[in-house]
Amino acid sequence: MAQWLSMDAAIDTALANNPELAAAYEEIEGKKWTVIAARRRWLPTLTIEPTQDSSLQFNVTTSSDPSSQPNSISKYINQYAAFEWSFFDATRGPGIHAAIDELKAQRLLFDIAARNLVLSVQAAYYKVQEQMRLLDQYRLIALLSTRLLDQAVEQQASGMTSANEVAQLRTTQRAQLRYFVDSFVSLYDASTELSRLIGLPLQSMVLASDQGASQYDWQHSEEGTLAHAEKFREEIQAALQQSRAERWRASELIGFYWPKFSLASIGTQEDGERSATYGVTLRWSLFDGGIKAAEAANRRSAAKTYTLKAQSSRLQVAAEVRQAYIRFFGASLNVENSAAEVTDSWNAFYGAIQLFGANKVEATTLIQTQAQLVNAITDFEMAQRLKNTSLAELYRYSARWPPNVQAMVQKRSR
Repeated sequence: MAQWLSMDAAIDTALANNPELAAAYEEIEGKKWTVIAARRRWLPTLTIEPTQDSSLQFNVTTSSDPSSQPNSISKYINQYAAFEWSFFDATRGPGIHAAIDELKAQRLLFDIAARNLVLSVQAAYYKVQEQMRLLDQYRLIALLSTRLLDQAVEQQASGMTSANEVAQLRTTQRAQLRYFVDSFVSLYDASTELSRLIGLPLQSMVLASDQGASQYDWQHSEEGTLAHAEKFREEIQAALQQSRAERWRASELIGFYWPKFSLASIGTQEDGERSATYGVTLRWSLFDGGIKAAEAANRRSAAKTYTLKAQSSRLQVAAEVRQAYIRFFGASLNVENSAAEVTDSWNAFYGAIQLFGANKVEATTLIQTQAQLVNAITDFEMAQRLKNTSLAELYRYSARWPPNVQAMVQKRSR
């Protein structure tokens, strides 16, 4: 069963259904709870343990006679509640900042996943467009080849066409039918990939309702495109956020060497009588063998790694933008040239058909013009797809959303 979709509908469906993007969104939700957990470390703790009974036994001598046996007195103590609030904890602030930076980094990683998905959907959609147009063109040429073969067979009976020419035209017809079948197989493959990306059942054959050139255009200079990309590309920003998070994690580990002050209150029950004690408690881990210090050094090294990754991403971004920019304008020139070539090839082919019918040219000339037409059509459709795809890459690599797409992404991330 075929399902026709516009480009916007395909992107919107992919953003809603793609499981990889859904997994990236769930990771954001997980980081949100990490931030909440880190902030809740400011809250006091209350522990109730009504069943933890312990018994203390005392031996008491009540007589001056050394030979007398002491009396045994048992005391039963039940700790029933403990309250504690840490008002100074050097690990808490850095832990909160680290969790916030990790959340920001995860949101950027979600945007990266969304941008990659949009680009993949666009590339697959343009591939479907290309194969659909080729299929239509190849079908038309195959029909014309069949009519020419029938005409040649009739002309052979009257002696106007040789058996060799009929054999050449039959070979050409079969080759054109092969082009048609191969194009259908390519269309099916492209449609299957598009279905996978947008999360539709693979039993459905997704076809492109939008035809022709992309509805988008690019009006920015190469320098402006590169400057925007270096400022807003999420790969760079995410690496810097992760570097900051790692530095905060290092500070958090060093904070374990600072004293921790708390307000504490403990309620107890002794032989049925309740009492409470309260005050300020101090916990200070003076020496742990340098374990936390080593872990903090590891975190600082990780922070440097992410900083270097950001620098590497800047170089990668510059290369991607420049390559996509030159591909787009090169493909634009090729589209104009190949479009004119297709028009001329059709005119030449129709002219050769008329001349062959009038027995003024041999079948070889007709076959050559048909081959030129097939090549011109194939080159044009490939150039059109490359132009559309490189334009989509310019949007992706410059950290810009195509028209209407940003609203779809924001709807998905809410």
